[in-house]
Amino acid sequence: MPDGTTSAEGWTARAWRLFAATSALHFLSGNEADNDLWVHLLIGRRILDSGAIPRTDDLSFTAAGAPWVDHEWLAQVAMFSVFDGFGATLLWLLKLAAGLTTAYLVWSSIRRRNGILAIDAFTLVLALAAMARGFATRPQVFSYLFVAVLLWLLDRQRGQPLRASVAIPMAAVGMCAWANLHGAFIVGLGILGLWAISPPWRDLPTRFALPAVGLLAACLNPYGPWLFTYIWGELSMPHPLTEWQPVRFGDPAQWPFWIALTAVAVTAPLSRVLRESPWRLALVVITAYLALRHQRHVPLFALCAAMPLADQLNHLAERFSLRLSDGAVRIVAAATVVMALLQLALFTTRVTGDRATLVFEADDYPVNAVRYASLNDLRGDMALPLDWGGYALWHLAPEIKVSMDGRFATVYPPDVVARNFDFFAGAGTELVTEHEPDYILAWSNVVLPDPLAATYSLAFRDDVAALYARQRPSSRGMATAPPGRLPFP
Repeated sequence: MPDGTTSAEGWTARAWRLFAATSALHFLSGNEADNDLWVHLLIGRRILDSGAIPRTDDLSFTAAGAPWVDHEWLAQVAMFSVFDGFGATLLWLLKLAAGLTTAYLVWSSIRRRNGILAIDAFTLVLALAAMARGFATRPQVFSYLFVAVLLWLLDRQRGQPLRASVAIPMAAVGMCAWANLHGAFIVGLGILGLWAISPPWRDLPTRFALPAVGLLAACLNPYGPWLFTYIWGELSMPHPLTEWQPVRFGDPAQWPFWIALTAVAVTAPLSRVLRESPWRLALVVITAYLALRHQRHVPLFALCAAMPLADQLNHLAERFSLRLSDGAVRIVAAATVVMALLQLALFTTRVTGDRATLVFEADDYPVNAVRYASLNDLRGDMALPLDWGGYALWHLAPEIKVSMDGRFATVYPPDVVARNFDFFAGAGTELVTEHEPDYILAWSNVVLPDPLAATYSLAFRDDVAALYARQRPSSRGMATAPPGRLPFP
């Protein structure tokens, strides 16, 4: 089923390209705000207002004064600048543009080998499906884009002489920017290092200069070379967050990853790419291992494995002369068009319904409780679950300081993290007894244990959250938010 020149083959090719394009829209256009987005924008605003990158924490009461490693500061400034100047719609469009560019670069690398279009499109869609869960409006989208750009450039260079006058400045500028956008810049250095030491060994001075220059450029960040130590520590320490847990086979959202991993492993002996470029094999193995350990690395595996997998599946089809009849080709192409139109309809319906902007589910956040706190001018320390920290800070800081928020390992010591999780899991009260916060914001069904119930009285409750206070404020009124999807922020 290779590309052809007849009209039937032409519309079949267009069907597969349409399916690939609409899949990119469908999987990478999510417009639901991540629970960390509020705190990222808040930090970006504070950096611009103060003209300085934060060094110590002043947003929490559990880690006040602790060192703060804000390795995403440049992404936060960029995201807030877009949000402040143009609103949540353009912030979402920026994320979508990064996703579509990433998808195009992966597609371009896959198609450079002129494989069977249907196989190439299927591989891209599988990679996009695996990436979808982690492709939120967060600084990490810059890392996905940089990985795609780097792999695309290295693939274009294959078999061509290196131009040091171009490659070295690109490595310096790219790695310097990446190191200030997101901590996954270390992946880029790893890719350059693997590529430099792998055959064919041509242009050796320039090949070895690129990772060296990239390493030096990455040190041009507010924390210098010490940032590497911090990132290594963050990767090696245990995290209770879902995205840092191993991939679970029983999770349907992770099935694209398992399919891709199985396909890569089974067809690996047929790979021409991995034989020609051993660094690609090492990269696939390393990212697969990272993805199996931590769900947040699944998109990296999908990006790194897409092109080799397409090559392996094409070789499999060639070796066993796998070919559909003309009638079957037409049926498959028609079904592909139907799926593409369905994806386009789903995308259009969702975007139109949400007015083409970022949204969040009211039932997932303490919207009314935070409005109550704002209307009644509450001030002091507030214990709350991790997922609500950023939302509360955006709306209530600096009058309110929180027990935990999405900055997580960049600020909070492990014992603070453990106490916060234990308290809201009903496994301990040390968070409250040791820090004695002024308020406790918990899920609506949480009942305070007896020792605390005598100290804290209920100030507000709805179907989502309950707010307890040491001294019950005199209510000045309440503004109730509608249920359902609300516009960010």
